[in-house]
Amino acid sequence: MRLGATLATIVIVFGVHVDAAASPSAKLVYVRGAGTETCPPEADLRKAVAVRLGYDPFFPSAQKTVVAEIARAPAGYRGKVRIVADDGTVRGERELSTKGDDCGELTSAIALAVSIALDDLDEPGPKEPPAAESTPPPPPPPEEPPPPPPSAASPAPRETPSPKPAPPAMDFALSLGPSISFGTAPGPSPGLGLAAMLRWTRVALRLDLRGELPADRAIDATGRVATNIALALPSFCFRFGLPFACAGMGPGIVWSRTSEITRPASDQAFILLAAGRFGLDVPLGTRLYIEPAFDIGANLIPHEVKVDGVTVYEMSPVWGTLGLHLGGKIL
Repeated sequence: MRLGATLATIVIVFGVHVDAAASPSAKLVYVRGAGTETCPPEADLRKAVAVRLGYDPFFPSAQKTVVAEIARAPAGYRGKVRIVADDGTVRGERELSTKGDDCGELTSAIALAVSIALDDLDEPGPKEPPAAESTPPPPPPPEEPPPPPPSAASPAPRETPSPKPAPPAMDFALSLGPSISFGTAPGPSPGLGLAAMLRWTRVALRLDLRGELPADRAIDATGRVATNIALALPSFCFRFGLPFACAGMGPGIVWSRTSEITRPASDQAFILLAAGRFGLDVPLGTRLYIEPAFDIGANLIPHEVKVDGVTVYEMSPVWGTLGLHLGGKIL
């Protein structure tokens, strides 16, 4: 009876080993980058692959490794699946991407890619060529040896595409739109802004150019004073998905003029401004986006307008601007 139980145990263990060896298996390495905290965990990915294949293919002692990576992209998520052999060579690689804030869609695509890759690993490479040679009886024996090298080499391009380094997540964008400012002139001042940005995933370099139309107010019973400015404001920005925040400082020119008084005059002066910008980059497609933003700043060089030695207007030490830009990715 003990011998029978031992033999039964050996048969069961051997059967389980043969069944596991008959199906492709691999180690799983699942990497989630910054900003992907809401993506499904490794257990969900393993379950999705197992459902597609009909078994769990992941074992710590497997000879090959499946590396699945997920990272945050400017407009959604991007993923990469690699099959790595024990010697470190990449047997296959595929890149995937999705748009929007739903990371589950990308995880499903990765599960499908892993399932397909594991099915490819099930091909018994060295045994296929002889089977292919024995199938066609017509060819004469001397002509049969040449076909095996191409058939043996043909899986290589499919399984081992030349790996290309992923380009950095960087783009260059331009945006243009109207604005209205408070504190840069005697009254609310409408204007037009142009911005150029070199953007990465988390940071950006930005240059804003803005010109404002004259705004005026009364200075006595009949007279009026008007000013308008033009400025160039370089800044450094941090990006948090759709929201972003910038801080910068730059020069400007203010034009002043008086009218409807005894001696009207005009003048211009140099000013220096510091500003912080808070806004959203809302995608309208793969390249276009709309950018509502609010600027708050300080005039570092005071400016005032005098008539006959009397100050009739002094620029506010703080100012604010509301803007709405339409932008597009150039590169």
